[in-house]
Amino acid sequence: MLEKAGAVLGGSDSAPRQTTVGMRAILIAASVLVLGVGFPLFLFPANTDVDFAWTVKPPIMAAALGASYLAANILEACAASARVWVNARVVVPAVLIFTLLMLAITFVHIDRFHLFAGSSSARFVAWVWLAVYVIVPAIMSVVWFRQTLVRGSDLERVAPICGILRVLWIGSGAILLLGGIYLIVAPTSATAFWPWPLTPLTGRAVGAWLVGLGILSAQAGFEGDVVRLYPIFPAMTFFAILHGIVLIRFHDALDWARPSVWLYALVLTGWFGIGLYNWISFRRRQTNGLQLGSASSQ
Repeated sequence: MLEKAGAVLGGSDSAPRQTTVGMRAILIAASVLVLGVGFPLFLFPANTDVDFAWTVKPPIMAAALGASYLAANILEACAASARVWVNARVVVPAVLIFTLLMLAITFVHIDRFHLFAGSSSARFVAWVWLAVYVIVPAIMSVVWFRQTLVRGSDLERVAPICGILRVLWIGSGAILLLGGIYLIVAPTSATAFWPWPLTPLTGRAVGAWLVGLGILSAQAGFEGDVVRLYPIFPAMTFFAILHGIVLIRFHDALDWARPSVWLYALVLTGWFGIGLYNWISFRRRQTNGLQLGSASSQ
């Protein structure tokens, strides 16, 4: 049997470094919280003025944010299921940086949040939003520090990806990171090349997502192993599917003559193909006996 994740501190230096109970707990908590954000945004994007922390306009923007949060649930839940740290750590830097950025963006645009105005449900959600983005990154920072104190070694790469693909992961991460920083710095100017209009708040929120995805992609390139990246693949697949649903649902709100719309659809198609192919590849390896963290049972 796999070793329990909690039995890590003070372990052998030669044994695989396990994911701590605290790390798995915060990832599970984060995965549940993003569901609470994602579902109302994705299902009821026109109701953010009465049932969300801030009014998101246009509705396609709310639905796209909801799709992103729902995909994040899969990412964090898969990472939380990994008992061996090397198979979960690809997710943590991106999640932590994203939450810190969203906290900063919240304070920059605090006047746009329904903390003291709007319906009772909107005010409640706004205060929960603020509390979550204050508490989660603080706890995750502490838990990550404790994770670094865990003794043990990293499992060897058992399904390494080729050097060219690693460069592509890192390169795409750099592009996403730069795009995200640009959106955070100049959110409204990005409307010229974004598929739909952006406000300062929504533009910066999109920027935070791009930074998080960029860090995740770059980290994936450095990890360079299909097993280590396994949380990414199902999340990537569903990210593309959910955003594709958004494009279909709001097709009449988009100007299909704009190249940015088609580029957006093309990127989603690529992500779907990459995610699904690697997800299936990983599942086949599992079927052939390459279990997550299986070396920890040896």
